[in-house]
Amino acid sequence: MEEKIIIKGKFSKTNILVIALGSIAVILGIIGLFLFINGFVPNTINTAFEGIILWCIAGAFLVIATLVYLIMNNCEIIISDKKVSGKIKFGKRVDLPINQISSVGQGWFKSITVATSSGIIRFWLLENRQEVFSAISTLLSQFQNNSQTVFVNDSKLGNADELKKYKELLDEGIISQEEFDAKKKQLLNL
Repeated sequence: MEEKIIIKGKFSKTNILVIALGSIAVILGIIGLFLFINGFVPNTINTAFEGIILWCIAGAFLVIATLVYLIMNNCEIIISDKKVSGKIKFGKRVDLPINQISSVGQGWFKSITVATSSGIIRFWLLENRQEVFSAISTLLSQFQNNSQTVFVNDSKLGNADELKKYKELLDEGIISQEEFDAKKKQLLNL
């Protein structure tokens, strides 16, 4: 059966963080230029030096804004009926089968947090965060409801065969030791 894509995440390409960092860089650059130009008036050489320092700080803000944009520009998240996959920051590829996801949450900066037994993965700056969250939550809920153990009493099986079947379920981790012991007592009339 082919995998069916349910929803794709839409990431903010020009987000508030990049705009804020870029704006700070421009403002500091303008102030630095003003101080630098006015620093060549006699007895104000320190003002020119302060202007150069502000240019350096503005440059750092501009570099950070560019890096944030480039890092977040390649992110993607795809929710299918079988898994959550995509790319997180720095282009790191992730594939999370639904049966390995333990929970999903929402966080700051329009993020989705997907928890597995091996760790937490965050997808940042999602424009359609609520729709993605709902899709993952629904899939997770459906998987958990479908994986509930259902005991079927098949009269064609003998007690030994039925006990063997429940032992296999126990060994595969589908049922707990308590469920196995209860069924064993029932079958053996203990």
